[in-house]
Amino acid sequence: MEGIRNSFNRKIRVLSSITIQLQLLALATLTGCDLLPRSHSPSSADYCDVESPVATDPNEITLTVWASAPRQHCLRLYAPYFAAEEVAGVSVLPVEMNLNSKPYEEAVFDAVHNGEAPDIAFVYDKTALKLSKAGVLYPLNQCGLPTKDWLSETFRISEWALPFEADIQLLFYSKIILRKLGWSEERIQNFPEYTGNGTITLNDLLAISQEALDSELVRKGFGLAIHDTRFQTIMHFYQQFDNSYSLNVPLAIDKESMSEALKLFKVAFDSNTSHRTFGQEEYSNISNRLSVRDALAHGRILFSHSPTSEWTRMLLDHVSDETLLSHNIGIALFPPIKRNQPGTAILRSVGSYVIFNHSATNKHNQNVSCLVLNALKNTEIDRIHAFRTNQITPTNNTIWTPASIPEITIDTLRASGLARPAYEYYRKKIVDAVAQLSRKELSVEQAATFASREPIESERP
Repeated sequence: MEGIRNSFNRKIRVLSSITIQLQLLALATLTGCDLLPRSHSPSSADYCDVESPVATDPNEITLTVWASAPRQHCLRLYAPYFAAEEVAGVSVLPVEMNLNSKPYEEAVFDAVHNGEAPDIAFVYDKTALKLSKAGVLYPLNQCGLPTKDWLSETFRISEWALPFEADIQLLFYSKIILRKLGWSEERIQNFPEYTGNGTITLNDLLAISQEALDSELVRKGFGLAIHDTRFQTIMHFYQQFDNSYSLNVPLAIDKESMSEALKLFKVAFDSNTSHRTFGQEEYSNISNRLSVRDALAHGRILFSHSPTSEWTRMLLDHVSDETLLSHNIGIALFPPIKRNQPGTAILRSVGSYVIFNHSATNKHNQNVSCLVLNALKNTEIDRIHAFRTNQITPTNNTIWTPASIPEITIDTLRASGLARPAYEYYRKKIVDAVAQLSRKELSVEQAATFASREPIESERP
C-alpha cells in the first residue's frame, strides 16, 4: 500500500502547471505568436506524469489496459498500472484511447469482434451492459471480488464490472450573483445547508432565479441552466414527485408525477428563468458546453444543474485559481420540492473496469487480470481519482465523497435508470417530451402522456 502511494506521489504532476501551459498555448493561438514550441496535446501520461511509452519486462506477463482518459481523468488508464506494481511477475501496458465515449465504445467492440480486445478496459455503464449481454466478459466472482455493494440497485452489472468512479449531478450556484442580490457571506456559505435540509426548496430556487432576472443581474434564460444531456435533470425533477420510483421493479414513468415535474420546466421556460435552448438536442455541442461552463465560473449564470466533475474542468479551462473559483461559485445538494425534506444528488454515470474473456482476447490472462483488479481494490487510488476529478467513488459498501462537494449518502443519491431494461426507450421519450414542451409544441399534459407511454412489444429491448 505504502509503495503504491509513494509511487503515485512521485508520478502525479501538479495540474496547475499543465493549466498554465494550456493557457499560454491558447494565447499564442489568439495572438499569432509562438510563445511555446508546438507539440502534441497533453496525453494521459502527461497528466499522470508517467513516462510514455511504458517499458515492460519481457520476463513478466504483460497485460494491456484501454481507457478513454482525458486530462484529469488520466487515472482511469493508469490506476491498474500503479496497482500492478504490487503484483509480482506482472506488468501493465496502458493504451490511451483518445476518443469520445461513442467512438471509444465502437473501438472496443471492433477489438472484441476481431479477438483483439485488451485484457482490461475502463468502460461506462451502458457499454459494460452491452458487453455483458454479448458474452465477452469474465465474471468477477471468479476473481474473488465482491459483486454486491451499494451500487447493486443502481448498477446491475457489478458481477461483470468493478466500479471505479461515479459521476453525479448537483446544483452549482453563483456566489457573485447572490452577493449582488444582497445575501450576506454567512447566508451564501450556508446555502448548501439550506438546500440539504429543505430550508430552500425547488420552488424557492425558481423564485430566487426570477428575482435575479427581474433585477437584471442575469440575462434572460440564465437563472437556471440545465446540463446538455438533460435526462438526469428531468429525472431529478421527476423524482421529487414520484416517491415510489424504484429500481426493484421494471422501469416505468408515472404520468401524474411527470406532469408535476414538467409544470416546473414550463414555468422555468415561460418565465425566461431557463433558456429554451437548454431543452433542445442541438444544445449539446462543444462550444455551447464551454460557453455555459465559462459563464457559470464567472457569475453570468445563477444556478446550474451540472456534473460535479465540471468543477475541475473549470479550473483547467476557465479559472486557474481554485481559491478564486471557490469565491465565485459553490456546490450544493439539489433542493427538494417539499419544505424540510432532504436535498439529493442524482447518479449520472458509473465508470468501471471489465476483464475480457478468452473469446474476446485470444489470451489466457484472465486470472492475472484478476490479481491486478484485486490489488487495485485494496488501494486508495480510487479516492485519489475522485479528489482529482471532483467525483464520488464506491468503496466498501459506502460512498466516498471528496471534501469539495457536499457529503453524499445512499439515502440522498437518486438513480436515473441506467443499465435497466427499457431505459433507452424512456430516455429518448422523456428528452423529446421536454424538447417539444420548450418549443411550445406540446402542452404539459400532452408531454407527460408522451413521456410516460409504455413501449409496445416491438419497442421493447
